[in-house]
Amino acid sequence: MIEKKLILKQARKNKEVVYGSQSIKKHIGFHARQPNDFDIMAKNPRASAKQIERKLDRKARSDDYYVKPSKHEGTFKVKHKGWDGEKGTKDDLEIADYSKMRNIQTQKIDGVRYANLSETIKDKTRSLKNKDFKHRHSKDREDLERIRFAKQTQSMNKRFKNG
Repeated sequence: MIEKKLILKQARKNKEVVYGSQSIKKHIGFHARQPNDFDIMAKNPRASAKQIERKLDRKARSDDYYVKPSKHEGTFKVKHKGWDGEKGTKDDLEIADYSKMRNIQTQKIDGVRYANLSETIKDKTRSLKNKDFKHRHSKDREDLERIRFAKQTQSMNKRFKNG
């Protein structure tokens, strides 16, 4: 919970964009699958990842977090060392991924910029068409289904209220 507050506070301050499962959760609420980590777009992803790592370490009063470059160039992962306190072991928890800022439509919610749902739908659809992202297909299909369901539910609720 503390991690979430610090990450969102930094995103607001640095004008970063939250996207991925956290963005979907913010837009459609309880219909979304439970997000595991934050996906953030930043002007300087390495600096932002280091900045949040320092803040989290300071809050924890120990060196529990670290930054690791991702397989994808220009993306940096902020991770918690897990129960064993060792970097790079199986019990490490992913906290946030910081990637290079792309030009996408955003929407401010509670002062934080989130990727528009339409942008998320475009990204998920594009991913499903690309065989290189086969490892993501089940997750992306599930997200699209949940978004469609949430939109149908919202439109039905509007009809009943106006009805």
